[in-house]
Order: sequence, then C-alpha cells, then structure tokens
Amino acid sequence: MSSIQSSRGWAPSCSGCSARSSCSGSPPWWPCSTSRAARPSPPPTWPSPRCTRRSAPCCWRRPRLWCCCSGGWRAFPDGVRAGRTSRTSGCFRRASIATLGRADRCSRTRVAAAPCGGRRPFDDLRRPQGDVTGAACQGTDAERPLPFMRTGAMARTLDLRRCATRVALLALLIVVPLHIARADRGDSGVAFSAETYLEHIRFLASDELEGRRPGSEGIRRTDEYIAEQFREIGLKPAGEDGSYFQSFELPGRKELHDEDARLEIGGLERTFKVHEDWAPMPFTQPGEAEGPLAFAGYGISAEQHGYDDYADFDPAGKVLLILRYEPKSEDANAAFGGEPASSHAMFSRKARLAARKGARALLIVNPPNRTPDKDELYPWSESGARATYDLPMIHITRQAADAILAQAQMPPLSVLQEELDRGREPLSSDLHGVRVKLSTGVQSKPITARNVIGLLEGREAPEEYIVVGAHHDHVGRTQPFGQANVEPQIHNGADDNASGTSAVIELARAFGHSPRPRRSILFMTFSAEELGLLGSRHFVEHPSVPLEKVRAMINFDMVGRLNNNKFEVWGIPTATEFNDIVLAAAQRVGLEYAAPPSTGDIFGRSDHASFYRKGIPVLFPFTGLHSQYHRPDDDWPLIDGEGAVTVLRMFHDVIRDLAEMKSGPTFVPKSPEPSSQAALAADAGPDAAETVDAQDAPSLPPVRLGILPDFNDSGPGLLVESVVAGGAAVQAGLKDGDRIVRLDKYEVRDMASYVEAARNFKPGDEVEVVVLREGQEHKSKVKFAAP
Repeated sequence: MSSIQSSRGWAPSCSGCSARSSCSGSPPWWPCSTSRAARPSPPPTWPSPRCTRRSAPCCWRRPRLWCCCSGGWRAFPDGVRAGRTSRTSGCFRRASIATLGRADRCSRTRVAAAPCGGRRPFDDLRRPQGDVTGAACQGTDAERPLPFMRTGAMARTLDLRRCATRVALLALLIVVPLHIARADRGDSGVAFSAETYLEHIRFLASDELEGRRPGSEGIRRTDEYIAEQFREIGLKPAGEDGSYFQSFELPGRKELHDEDARLEIGGLERTFKVHEDWAPMPFTQPGEAEGPLAFAGYGISAEQHGYDDYADFDPAGKVLLILRYEPKSEDANAAFGGEPASSHAMFSRKARLAARKGARALLIVNPPNRTPDKDELYPWSESGARATYDLPMIHITRQAADAILAQAQMPPLSVLQEELDRGREPLSSDLHGVRVKLSTGVQSKPITARNVIGLLEGREAPEEYIVVGAHHDHVGRTQPFGQANVEPQIHNGADDNASGTSAVIELARAFGHSPRPRRSILFMTFSAEELGLLGSRHFVEHPSVPLEKVRAMINFDMVGRLNNNKFEVWGIPTATEFNDIVLAAAQRVGLEYAAPPSTGDIFGRSDHASFYRKGIPVLFPFTGLHSQYHRPDDDWPLIDGEGAVTVLRMFHDVIRDLAEMKSGPTFVPKSPEPSSQAALAADAGPDAAETVDAQDAPSLPPVRLGILPDFNDSGPGLLVESVVAGGAAVQAGLKDGDRIVRLDKYEVRDMASYVEAARNFKPGDEVEVVVLREGQEHKSKVKFAAP
C-alpha cells in the first residue's frame, strides 16, 4: 500500500482500493444515501485521499467510530480503536461491518443524519494500538486487518486492501510508535492515552456544561455522557430499573427573599430586622420553625472532654439559643477549647446533634469573649449556600440575644459565657414564657441528582466488589469564594473533578478490554459531592449491591495536577494490606507518594469518607490543592495529561491486585474525629472545616496571602511549598521553603493555627509576618488580598 503525505499525516492512496471501492478526490464522509455527484468537496486544507470505500466508509466523530452499513450510520464503541483487534484475530470482514459491531459490543445506534459530515477521515499516525502484527490473517479477499489508533483530538483508521499482503508493511510503519506506546503501559501491560484522557476533560470542563451543578442541564448532559461511555465499554447497568442511574433528591439552589424573612419573639414588642438584628445562615434549611425557646449553652456534647450541654436537658420540640464556638480554655494548645477550636465547634455538627435530639431550629450568637469589639452577622454567600444542614439556622446579634434573655429573666450573655467557660458545667434551661416564630426567607425547590453506576462482573467471585469512584459534579455558575460582589462566573472544575471522572472512565475501559478479574468492579461517579458528599452518602444508605460485600473503595478526586512525579495517597492505614500493594504499584511506574494519616481535613472531604464510615477500606489518590481550587480558572489547559495517566497506570495495578485477592483487604478502624481541623484553600467564611463523615461548605479565612502550604509538614510553623505569582506573599518577599511562625501578634504553629490567625484580618490589612528561613527569623510587612 502506498500513501500520499499531508500536513497532518498520511492517507491511503487510490492504489490501495479494492475492487469493490471507487476512487475520487474526496474522502468518505457522506451519508450512505448521498450519491457521488452530490457529495461536497472537502476543504482544501484537509487530507484528500483518493480512495473511497463505498461499501463501508468510516470516520471518527468523538467519541465513536461511525461506519456506513446496511443503508444507515452505525456507532462503534471507543473500544474498537483501543486495541480490541485481538478479539477477532486482527481481521474484520468489510463485507459485513455488523460482524465488527458484534465482536466489539457495537451499540447499534442508528442516526438519520450524517455523523461524519465535516470530519477528517484520516489523520497522523502517532500511536497505533492493538495487536495487529501478531494476527494470523486468514480468509478471503473480503477480509482485511483494521488497526485503530488514537491521534490528536480524534482517532483514524487505516484502510488496507488485503490483510495477508499488508501485515509486514504495517509492522514496519508502526514499529516506532508501538515502542512509544509501551512507555505508557504499567506492569499489567495496559496502555492509557493522555490525549484520550484529555478529550474527556475538554468536554466535561467545557463552558457548555456550565460547571456541572446539580439540577442544571449541564450535569444532565454529564450524566448521559458517562452512562454512554459505560455502555460503549460494555459495563452492565447497575442503577435503578436496569439503567446506569441511581436517582435521589436534594435541595435545589437556595435563594434569599428578604420580604419573607421574619423573626418574632413572643412577649417582645420589638421588631427584629433581617440583616441588622439577625440573618439566615447560608447553609440553613429553608422554611419556617416555631416553638418554645431554650438556652442550650454551646450546643455541644463532648463526653470525652467532660462537657455536655444536653446533660439532664431535653431539647425536643424547642428552638435553641446557643453560643458559637466552644468553651474557651486557658490553655491555647488544649484539644477542646484551645486555638483553633475543635471539630465540636462546627456549625454542621451542632446542627446534626440538635436535630438528632429533636430540636426545631437554632439561634446562634457570637460569644462576647471571642470578638468583644465586633459582632458581625454571618454573611450570605452562594458558596456557603451550596451545603444544607439539618435545621433552620439563623445568626442573631448579642444585643438581640440579651433582649431575649432579659425577657426570660436570665443573666446576660457575657455572664452565661463566663460561667460556662470557667465551670464547664451545663447551664441549659427553658426560657419560660418565650416563644419563637421564624421564617428563614430562604426558598429552594427539590431537584433530582443522579449517580452513574456500571458493573464489570468478576470471573470467580462476582458477588464481591471493588468500588472505583469519583464525583462528577462541580459548583456551577457562581461567585468565586469570598467575592460576593463579583458577577457569577462559570467554574469548569477541570481538576475538581473532571480529572477524577475521566480517570474512572478510562480505568473502566482498560478493565473492560482486559481479561475479567476475580472480583467484580463497580465503576461509579457521584453527584452532589460539592453539596456535602450527598451522592456517595445516598449510595451507602441505598446501595445497589450488598454493601457488606464491598471489599474496598478507591476514590479519584483531583488527580490532574501531578507535581514532579510526587503526589499523595490517603487512606493507606485503613487496611493492613494497602501499604505493600500501593508501594509495589508506585515502584513499577516510578512514582513517589506521601502517605498522610487516615483522618484529617482532606481525608474527610471527598466521597471515600462515606464508605469509610461504613467500615470499608479506602484509598484516595490526590495530586494536591492549587490556587485554582474552586475558582473559575480551574480549566483543562492546566491539566497534566501525561502525569494523570501515570497515576492511572499505578492505580490500575492497585485495583487489579485488590480485585484478584481471595480475601481482604482487612479494615483498620481509626478514630474519625481529629482534635482540630484546618481550612485548606482560599475560600471564605469563618467557620471551622468539616469532619470525616460530612462536608461543610468550604470555610476559610476572609483574606488571601498567596501561598500553597505543604500539608504533609508537621511544623513548626506553616511550611510554604510555593508562593503564588502576583500574590501578597511575593510582594512581602516570602520565598518557597519559608516557615511562617507568626502573623502580627498571633503565633502560627501549624496550618490550623494559621487559619485561625488569618480570620482576624480583612482584605487591605497590613500586618507583620515572621518566617524562618535557613534557621534565621525574617520579618516583613504583608498586605492581605481578598480571596
């Protein structure tokens, strides 16, 4: 076979046509019903092969191969071009393209229009895949080998006239590309393509999907795209009613209507004005609440620390007035009451506890000794409203709280707080004669979200499962964190988490095109992770397979920004076998990784946490936070495709090893409650971060220094892994490797204490920052920027 050269590659020339084909100057991209005379001329810049396969013209239209057969167009799965030729000994019958479809799980989708219109049918041959040289091509002149290759944005086909006379030439043509392809193979021999991986991300992180927010048209299209990928790969539907989908309801986008917001205190003639005396918290339950009022201290039950506001007190049916944070200790390093506050101080935890005890709503007030000079109401924000906690929650001023307490003939707030902090004895009691009626003014309509689930059945133990998951939602079109006055912008979430979703798809493809493992593998993507792990929480509460048969869960969330072949693998301590399995897989592909402890803020902030709470060992590969996290500029050009497929090669081997085990892995329980939790990125909101079993709306300081910290460092101080170009840290002279040990008068011992210190400042404040550099203290002035 000879060829003609083009600017993009080569294409078969007329001399390669079979007797059943005709030659013309136009490629074969027309609908079957179009006559040759009516066929349009190709654009002059495109390759112009002279060979036209009238019997079965094919072209690529992402993500499928389309071929004309039986008078209509038929879609063939992506697997056809991923090296599946060995399934049919490397030869396909041109006379019966349907045979190709059956051999490679053809979806048998027909369309009336021409899917190949405007598509180049040939392209450069950069990375052929598939065992085309080892096939014993037997048969008639109607048979030919049909190798498929991935190239650029699309893959193209070689049209060979006869298999038997072309194999030797084809081997010469592809010997170098095949050698290159082997560099992308792990120990298992499975190849991953960075370009194909990026194709998924370019679609999932495109503006047309508008950030994949639950309830949007963009996420509906995302759901369908993932399901179609699973269908083409050949995974069995593992959702509801024979589909790939598991549906669940969640609160829709919340809107604040001031005209509907009201707070009435029985016996008080005073009018409480919204945004002056009180404000609904963004993570509140929408709606109304009414009931007798009671004071419940800090709203905390921490028996391990000898403190319980609910001891000998029944809050059922009542609206509770509680203090923010927790009883303050004289020891700043105390696990409970120190700085920063422990996880008991979190809004979400207080709401869950109060709801579990039967309370109807929470009125939360700033404690006088925390912020004596200011009493600001918690701001409403799009970012904070993404999460919804268990009760209606409003924030009231200290002046309003004191007025309510006086009505019930109770001491003022400052006295109650001082006694609680000093004595650590509960002061919870009913406020006799005081009744509350409130309406948050927050409205939302329930929306339906969908998890997408596909099953690859195991060969020997199909009743046992390894779950491979990622969340496919993002935050949609909203204001960047901490910028409430900025017009809403599309947040495409390329790394968070189109990178993980694409990883699951390509891992499913790799396993789908390989011999089946011993155990079954459940490939799934979750919705509504950004709203509080809601998709994974729904699955573990309503599993489509017996949860006790799930042996391990691997979660891919933010795996697209590999840095210097180093990344983190969380969860290794959750099973005794994980360390050896992960280490061996990493060594095979030449990756270095850190193994952080199993608990902590990052560990609890993704979907694996839902499985961990159910006693299932989990692994969480994570290439790290960055300055684009939850920001509009988290776009696909920043994704490291080659780095991502290296992570996939490693974790393909991890998953394969887990799926071949005859027993285990053995779950190692850990305490899910760290003593303190740190906020992690440049978001806004003054609350502490979330625990391992749920996710708060991102809660971060209202200022940005412009650094990326090293989260694996144990101190002293906060180690600066890198400074962000153009940020406040650069202007202050901070450098990579500095250790921040003080901000103004606040000591910085670690990440958590840094966040607590930063909450005392606002954008524009200029303060002194003290760093350790090569063992010496350096002082400089930094002017904080807005997040």
